[in-house]
Amino acid sequence: MRRPYRRDLRDVDIAVLGVTFDIDALDPAYAPATGTPVPGGLTSNRVLEILCGLDNIDFIGMDVV
Repeated sequence: MRRPYRRDLRDVDIAVLGVTFDIDALDPAYAPATGTPVPGGLTSNRVLEILCGLDNIDFIGMDVV
């Protein structure tokens, strides 16, 4: 599987990072009560892959909206 987020962040000097995740990005099959459904959106597994791809970054905070 292609993982562009790993390639994009490899050469970036990031000391700390705050992350905001908008639940509307998920496919309605995984988040049926979201206010703005996105058919064909991200799967739960894909979101976990992206977040796990950021494992070398020190997070200072994260929120889900």
